[in-house]
Amino acid sequence: MARIEDYYDPWNPDFVRNPLSHYGPLLSRPPLLVEGSKLPPSLSQGALPGKPVVLIARYDDVLSVMRDAARFSNHRPARPDSKGGGDTGLKFYGAANLLFSDPPVHTRLRRLVTRAFSPRRIRDLAPAIKSVAVKMIDAVAAKGSFEVMQDLAWPLPMAVIAEMLGVTREFYDDFHRWSILIIQADSLSAGGSYSNETREAVARLRDFVSREIEKRSNSQADDLISVLVRAQEEGEALSGPEVLAFVLLLLLAGSETTTSLIGNTFQLMIEHPEPFEILRNHPEMWKGAIEEILRFEPPVHAVNRYATCDTEVGGTAIPQGALLHVLLGAANFDPAKFSDPERFDITREPNDHVSFGEGIHFCLGAGLSRLEGEIIFPYLFERFPRMRPSAPGLDGRVYTGEASYFMPRRVGSLPMLID
Repeated sequence: MARIEDYYDPWNPDFVRNPLSHYGPLLSRPPLLVEGSKLPPSLSQGALPGKPVVLIARYDDVLSVMRDAARFSNHRPARPDSKGGGDTGLKFYGAANLLFSDPPVHTRLRRLVTRAFSPRRIRDLAPAIKSVAVKMIDAVAAKGSFEVMQDLAWPLPMAVIAEMLGVTREFYDDFHRWSILIIQADSLSAGGSYSNETREAVARLRDFVSREIEKRSNSQADDLISVLVRAQEEGEALSGPEVLAFVLLLLLAGSETTTSLIGNTFQLMIEHPEPFEILRNHPEMWKGAIEEILRFEPPVHAVNRYATCDTEVGGTAIPQGALLHVLLGAANFDPAKFSDPERFDITREPNDHVSFGEGIHFCLGAGLSRLEGEIIFPYLFERFPRMRPSAPGLDGRVYTGEASYFMPRRVGSLPMLID
């Protein structure tokens, strides 16, 4: 008899290497419900006592869950290591935040932060993103090589976020170090807990942002913190802790998504060289190619929801309180939605992937991540037309056996030659 971990186990290196081989059986059947008593410890985290876990994989089933916040809540129970933060986790210290809230709280927060994170403001970042990218690429050009993650995928989006927040040069190195620790805290081994180093990084970043909020009380600057602080003075507003929670969330939504996009793009270039040769000669195709990269290697493979009532999805009865693992990565390969889904096709149209989620919790950093990709990739491939992995057949993935429920597939280290 098949076990739930045969279908989905992001802590298993074999699953991390090839999740598609595990997703396939889930796409040919109704959602799989497993009673809590039959769950391995790694997959029972987050489940309510006595309640089952359900795997949601098919495209239409995923959409039905993601679009129905009334039946399927994003409000998770408390973690054992949260500090007075209820269900919001260590990083948010109990403050209301977009990621773990439902309407009407979510509606209010989204309306307020969208003013400071509008499509226009994202588009206006294009010159700054290009400037940051050029400086970083200039720095590695003289070396004749670079390491994708350390030299580009991590520092580029972090520098963009720092630019958005108005982080000055004197604090940038500390900000970068704290942020990396916080982001990587989601990559815990099964049953793991936050380290003292991570807790200290959260506390220090929290203190830093709190001081910056105080300093911007009369600021007319256009950085994101100043805009959010000014909104506090205009009636309906974010509280100080909510501003902090949004900044921390921005590190996840606006940085991790781009880090994954950059790393996954280079890995796919190694595995599927022909489409990238086309992109070298036709940079105007990058916009569509990025959508296929996102479909094929989503930055987030799964999100969690909790059933608020006895309900049903795709023919499976789901009791109130059940934990749903909504498998975005599986939905992107549903043959009922995508023709020949296991083919990497940069001309795929339409490409209605769910890599950034769906519904009210659609990823706030989606537009920023796309823009960074549309700027960095054409420039990089034009600047280094002979760019290639440092060893023939190099597999850049490093499988540590550590992952998270949400991002089980990652590039660890990927050295490239550019001469």
